[in-house]
Amino acid sequence: MKSNSHEQDKQHAFDSFCKKILKHEARDYYDELKRQRGRETTFSDLSAKEMELLYTEDKYFAIEQVFNVLGLDVIVTDCVIAE
Repeated sequence: MKSNSHEQDKQHAFDSFCKKILKHEARDYYDELKRQRGRETTFSDLSAKEMELLYTEDKYFAIEQVFNVLGLDVIVTDCVIAE
């Protein structure tokens, strides 16, 4: 009878341990969500200037000219500057 009681004690301790771990993990998850909400901004809250910074344009057909200046390669894509 004593070994059965000991097994139950171990099961209860393990059950308690698992519940405690899950509780702390859930709290950590919600804390992280709260931190993210504090750092994030919706698009509607951005100014026009900030919205312009959110994209880039690829220049696939830009003509690049490479000049060697003082031992360094300088890439120039503007034809007027290259002239």
